[in-house]
Amino acid sequence: MFKHDKLNLYLFIALVGLQVLGVIGLCTQFQWHYLPIMLTIYFWAGISTTLYLHRYLTHRGFEMPGWLRFFFATGSAIALSGDPVTWVGDHRYHHLKSDTDEDIHSPLHGFPYAHMMWLVRKPPGFRDRSLRYAADVRKFWYCRLWERPYFYIIPHLCVAALFYFTMGWAGLLWCLYVPMLVVYNFTWAVNSICHMPSLGY
Repeated sequence: MFKHDKLNLYLFIALVGLQVLGVIGLCTQFQWHYLPIMLTIYFWAGISTTLYLHRYLTHRGFEMPGWLRFFFATGSAIALSGDPVTWVGDHRYHHLKSDTDEDIHSPLHGFPYAHMMWLVRKPPGFRDRSLRYAADVRKFWYCRLWERPYFYIIPHLCVAALFYFTMGWAGLLWCLYVPMLVVYNFTWAVNSICHMPSLGY
């Protein structure tokens, strides 16, 4: 259904570019003092996606205090994992249409589409449709604020600037973009590898 929609070229370049930065990082000299920072970013970004965006915001699986909600929302913004309102709307829609032709990241459309390309081929108007399923998320002021890309990118840019000016180019790549490369592809693998009939279910 969505596979042949027009490519969002700017988002595609951004997503590929972020991963290229991670790959470039792997080609630069590693320093052992990067490791604790890398692990912190990896777990902060990963848990912000799996625990906060998925289990807490999307499925309301448990409650957490306000400061912890903000902490994890900020982790998802630092990693550019997707603004919370859009993330939740898309994922709730996915559960309504799971693994059918109408699923936003249906495995029926092949591995590349289910893995990443669904992010850059959303049809016009799909965001407005998915927002209906995430109205409750908009009660948090920072979730509303981060619906605007120019605000959403600020935490990422602040951390990137901090790493660059304290550790240089290699430190920035290893400590921010290498963990993001891993988190992105682990997260996307849930939609692709874990849903492809040929790979098991």
